[in-house]
Amino acid sequence: MPLRDYDRACAAADLAYEARYADWSAARFVAGGCFAVSVHRRR
Repeated sequence: MPLRDYDRACAAADLAYEARYADWSAARFVAGGCFAVSVHRRR
């Protein structure tokens, strides 16, 4: 799923975006990477 669609689905579920990382060790996310860890919270 493209990140744009994922972010929209999270927003529709009333989740607020907090952060995005490139891996589970919290490496800096770079657009176009092959993996993403997204952190959201309830609004």
